[in-house]
Amino acid sequence: MDSQLDPRTALMLLVGTFVVYVSLQHPQFSAALMVGTGVVTLLHLVMKDT
Repeated sequence: MDSQLDPRTALMLLVGTFVVYVSLQHPQFSAALMVGTGVVTLLHLVMKDT
């Protein structure tokens, strides 16, 4: 098993951590952040096949 972390995976983990932090600190932004996270996830899935 390769122990190297793909830069794309590291970036997604960092962004996910930031989204969770902002959601906890500012609950009024939670819905918008969830929509944004969903869009990024869909883009990731679409770009993964190319």
